[in-house]
Amino acid sequence: MINNILSKYRRLKVRQDLIEDVLKITFFLISFLSFFMFLEYVFFLEKIARYRVFLTLISFTLIFFAYIVIKIILNLKGINQKFSNEKLAQEIGYKIPSFSDRLINILQLSKIQHANKTKKELAKIAISKNELELEKVDLNTIIIKLSSKKIISSISFLLTFVFLLFFMSDFSNAIVRIYNYDKEYLPPLPFTIIDNKDSNSEVYEGQDKLVTFSILGGDKKPEELVLYFQQKDKVDSVLISNKTNYQYTFENIRNDIRYWASYKNSNIISAWDKIESTPNFITVIKRPVLTKIDFELIYPAYVKKQNKKIAGNTIQFSALKNSYINCKISSNQKLNFAYLNINNVDTLILEHTNQMWEGTFQITEDIDLEIIGATSFKDKNLINENPPIYSIKSYNDYVPEISVIIPKDNTFEISSDNKIPLYFELLDDFRLTKSWIEYSIIKPSYIESDSTINSVEINEYKNDINFTTENYIFNINSLSVFPGDKIKFSICAKDNNPSLGVSKSQFFYAIIPSFDDIIENMIKTEEEIHDVSNEALNQVQDLEKKLDNMKLDMLKSTSATWEHQKQGEDALQQMENLFDEIEKMQNALNKLQEESEKGNLINNELVEKFENFQELLDSIMTPELMEALQKMQEAMESMDLEKMLEATENFDYNLQQFEQQIDRFIEMFELALAEQKLDEIVASLSALTQNQERIKSDIENNTPCNQLKNDQERQNETYKKIQNSIKEASEILKKFSNDTSESLDDLSDSELNLKTQKSLNEAKSNLSKNDTQNAFKSISESADNLRSMLEAIKKIKDSFKNESIQKMSQEFYAAINNILRLSNNQENLLLNFTNIRSSSPQMKILTSSQFEINKQFANFIGQLFELSTKTFHITPNINQKIGFCKKSIDNSIINLEQRKVKTSINEQKNIIGSMNEIALMLINSMNNMQNTGSAAGLESYLEQLEKIGQGQSEINMGTMQLGQMGMMSQQEMMKRLQSKQEALKEQLEQLIEDMPGNQGQGGLSKALEEMDEVIRNFQQNRIDSKTKDKQQKILSRLLDSQKSIKEREYSDKRKGAIADDIEYNGPSDLPTDLGEKNSIFINAMEKALEQNYSKEYEEIIKVYFKELQEQSND
Repeated sequence: MINNILSKYRRLKVRQDLIEDVLKITFFLISFLSFFMFLEYVFFLEKIARYRVFLTLISFTLIFFAYIVIKIILNLKGINQKFSNEKLAQEIGYKIPSFSDRLINILQLSKIQHANKTKKELAKIAISKNELELEKVDLNTIIIKLSSKKIISSISFLLTFVFLLFFMSDFSNAIVRIYNYDKEYLPPLPFTIIDNKDSNSEVYEGQDKLVTFSILGGDKKPEELVLYFQQKDKVDSVLISNKTNYQYTFENIRNDIRYWASYKNSNIISAWDKIESTPNFITVIKRPVLTKIDFELIYPAYVKKQNKKIAGNTIQFSALKNSYINCKISSNQKLNFAYLNINNVDTLILEHTNQMWEGTFQITEDIDLEIIGATSFKDKNLINENPPIYSIKSYNDYVPEISVIIPKDNTFEISSDNKIPLYFELLDDFRLTKSWIEYSIIKPSYIESDSTINSVEINEYKNDINFTTENYIFNINSLSVFPGDKIKFSICAKDNNPSLGVSKSQFFYAIIPSFDDIIENMIKTEEEIHDVSNEALNQVQDLEKKLDNMKLDMLKSTSATWEHQKQGEDALQQMENLFDEIEKMQNALNKLQEESEKGNLINNELVEKFENFQELLDSIMTPELMEALQKMQEAMESMDLEKMLEATENFDYNLQQFEQQIDRFIEMFELALAEQKLDEIVASLSALTQNQERIKSDIENNTPCNQLKNDQERQNETYKKIQNSIKEASEILKKFSNDTSESLDDLSDSELNLKTQKSLNEAKSNLSKNDTQNAFKSISESADNLRSMLEAIKKIKDSFKNESIQKMSQEFYAAINNILRLSNNQENLLLNFTNIRSSSPQMKILTSSQFEINKQFANFIGQLFELSTKTFHITPNINQKIGFCKKSIDNSIINLEQRKVKTSINEQKNIIGSMNEIALMLINSMNNMQNTGSAAGLESYLEQLEKIGQGQSEINMGTMQLGQMGMMSQQEMMKRLQSKQEALKEQLEQLIEDMPGNQGQGGLSKALEEMDEVIRNFQQNRIDSKTKDKQQKILSRLLDSQKSIKEREYSDKRKGAIADDIEYNGPSDLPTDLGEKNSIFINAMEKALEQNYSKEYEEIIKVYFKELQEQSND
């Protein structure tokens, strides 16, 4: 019974709870729907948004319905604890206080199963009593009812929603749109944007297109619209203004365009975001595009070159004039026609063959070429946009380029061998065929010149070469030329162009020097040197007198005065003037040497002497003299009397040496002039004889007499000058050789000389009379007489030369005799040391004897030094052996002083061996001098140097040929050339080592350095123009050295030193004053050290003078 009551109460409570839930859910759903209806009303949501709203609303409804059903079931079943019997019993007891906890108790009793019957009956009575009481209670009265406020609010809310739904169309339309979420609803717009043009339009590629938009509706037009346009996948935008009537121009259209105008709403709360026009389209009609352009350059036939392909991306290229160019094009579209616009003047229509368009045109000038292709479209010809323009530069087939390296000057004098060395480069743009020389002979003004232009072929080039270098010797010996004539010539070259192709170098003038001019210039220069040297000697003597007076004045004074300083400054200034005079002499010597080398007037030995004079002048201004000047200057500035006196004495001493050197220079120079005179006479007579033979040959070949008259007259004048030269030479040679002077006088007065003069005069007379027969007879006779005169003068010259050799042999004999005598003395001294003890009283005597040999050997060194200044036959090997011998002598003396007998004996054996070797070397040198017939000893040196020069020339020619070889051949050739260059370098090093003195310095040493660089270039396989220049310099230096005998710098600067004579007369000749003795020894040693000897010799000299000083002090 109690359970039924509780079930009834549960149902009432579930019903009440259901009503409340329905009201809440209804309120929520209406609110939710109203909110989104408002959003839809205001913003016109998109389909997806409306779909989501609709889906959400349906979902909420279903969820709430399921919630209510489940909740009712749970509550009715009492599963929900709030609706369980216990909870409901407690709730009723709470709401009906009279029941209080009785319902709970009754409920509990009804659930208990009593085993006791009495208890069971009692429980039943209690339950029945309470149930009866409970049935009287109206359960509806204890259910909490809904408040009227909630009911009224709910009804009002619902009525409001219904009102909006039925009486506001916009609101109802919003729910319709939400319901029809899959439909597109456009919001009402204030205006529309339309395109004034057709929706689709067509334009040619590259054209412009104007679009215009209009605004329909609305009270106010927007200031700006956004124009969107899409090309391919890219969208861009621009602003178009009301001020321009919403216009925009699409420029240079290349692709299809889709475009539309748009206006964006600036209000946040609005039913529309933007207003857009209908998208329109611009379709591009494509122009033809030239996809391939090819050119083929066709050379003229004589060029013999393959046609050249030129790619179309080369917008500028060059072409040889008279070449043809074939042009081929293709397009991405079918072309109706194509043509070439040439220089905007000519048009070449291209022909269509095999899907290509082609045409050929000739290059005669620079061309600007425009290529045009066209296709038809709507009865119009649509050409390719921006037709490609090609610039074709035409160039000529230039004549060969001639670059002359040698000769360097346009006007130059021909060497004595009558050969003109030519070194030049030829360069052509295609191919060389040949080279030659064109020349004419220009006679002196008093002789009629022949204007005929002759030619001599240099080379013919059969291979296809466009560059070559030529080393050519233009030999004029076969030409009819005389001293004083000029050869005007140019180098010519031709290429393979059949019409043109000949080029000529500038004109060169090769002068055959006149003997008269050369000799006259040499005489003037010699007189200048003689005058300047005598003037320098006079200044030195005057300066010595001033220095003597200065010393006397300073010895009388107690302190330095201004007058002393003034005298010192005057002396220094006069010395500066002296140096200027020496410089004048050097310049004159340079000039004389240059003149002497012209025309081969004098022999190589005399050229060598001029070189020695230059070196002698260099050695005059010694470092000691310059130091003395410096000390003199410092002493004058310090005003210290003692220092001034000491500096003056030192300066005076060096000035005396200076005077001796000038005296020596004058004496040697006068001897050189005498030898020169003989050489001039021999050279002049030789040339005169050759010319007379040529005149004889010409008259034999029927040359008219009037053409030979001038030549014979010149011969006669030259012979007259030779007579004067013979007399001058005789006068000069009296000082040096009476026999030679007398021989020249006898020759001048001889019947042969008179017959020669007579036959020459007759030849001149007969030529003037055009008497060919007698002229030939007199010319032949004069040629024979001149030949006899030449032989006579050569004999006189040889006699003078032999006399010089004899004198030099006597000096060699004296030196050999002295060294053999010293060797004998040393050997005898060594015998005295047999079985001798270190404590023997003879040690002092033997030591003294060794010291005496040392002094004698020092005298021998001085003798040999003097001899070495006169001949090349004193080689460095002899000097090295002398140094070794001197060192052994010094060691022997030191050991004897220390009583080391055994060690001294070993040194003495070395002394004997060295002296014997020196004697043998001197004998060999003397024999070599006598065999070569040269006192100076230059022939063998010249022969070796000439061989090296020939080898270098062959290497140079091989290097020039490298460019004409293949890669493998080049490698093999470079290895061979490298081996040859290394061998030549070793030969030159040995030659320099064998040369006496400092002759290895200068040009030949430079040649060695350049050989090293050339060898390195061969090793690195790097042969270029610099390498060839170095090789040419090496050859030039070797040739220069052959001409001047000794080395000379490439820039013609020369440096050197010649040994001075060192005279030692022994201790007995020294002054008694010890201090003066020491000063003399020191000065003599300084003088010896000035000669630029090797370090070993300098040490020997220092030891020698030290021993002399110690002996003198003893």
